[in-house]
Amino acid sequence: MTSEQQTTPTGKEASVDVSDEQILAFEQEVKDAEARERPLIGELEPLSALYSEYERGSPVFCEKIKALDREYQGFRRCRGDGNCFFRAFAFAWFESALSGDDTTLERIRQRLTATKQQLLDVGFDWVALEDFYDMTVELLEMVARQRGQTLTEAATLSNELRLGFVSEQGVYSNAAVVHLRMVASAYLRAHADDYLPFLELATSMDQYCAQHVEAFGRESEEIHIIALTKALRSIVNVVYLDGSTANDGRVSVHPFDGTENATDATPAITLLYRPGHYDILYNRTAA
Repeated sequence: MTSEQQTTPTGKEASVDVSDEQILAFEQEVKDAEARERPLIGELEPLSALYSEYERGSPVFCEKIKALDREYQGFRRCRGDGNCFFRAFAFAWFESALSGDDTTLERIRQRLTATKQQLLDVGFDWVALEDFYDMTVELLEMVARQRGQTLTEAATLSNELRLGFVSEQGVYSNAAVVHLRMVASAYLRAHADDYLPFLELATSMDQYCAQHVEAFGRESEEIHIIALTKALRSIVNVVYLDGSTANDGRVSVHPFDGTENATDATPAITLLYRPGHYDILYNRTAA
């Protein structure tokens, strides 16, 4: 509990108690307001734009960003609203269908449509989830239609996909986030015996998923990535950008491989992780 000074109608100052919960709520409101100023999915930027954020701060971050710039062509920001992992995954996964061949698109389509049964298998109410599923599928079909425009440059197609994610106040984008959260939850519920022992303070998998996986705006941890990649049999490489001087100051890369075999794979997605936040990272060989 802390105290603040407020002026009374008589002109005198009075002490007003402010609880820790109120302070945290105010700080969260500030963060939410700042997040709303950023687009849900940004345009492709060079890593020099990221460097400028740290050049007057951490030299460790700056050196790591320089190293990243030699290997990656750029990054795409995602709004820091607690949904950044799921939104980044959805965009990058669909974007891989733009640049991939027909087999890639069909694999992604099959894995997305298979999620309906995954949700039903663990007892979710389909009436409550159907719209989110349908809108996510529609986003993918928009990608399929764009791929048919063979003379259109890949960068233009990616921008069209971005517009699909941010248009209509992000309705389709948010639907994809909700659907993928439910997919991750369904996987964890179906494999509760494998993962519950590693979840501290969780009394049951149902309780954990309801509070930490399905909740819109809840930040993601490694367990979310593991569940989603396994449910969709996909690969996510997470590049960690932090202030650690371990590993000779180089960034570390953590692969999350949910595929069953090499021939089962869809193009790997690369995400850039800064403490508490995910953006999309692009290899220099990427389109």
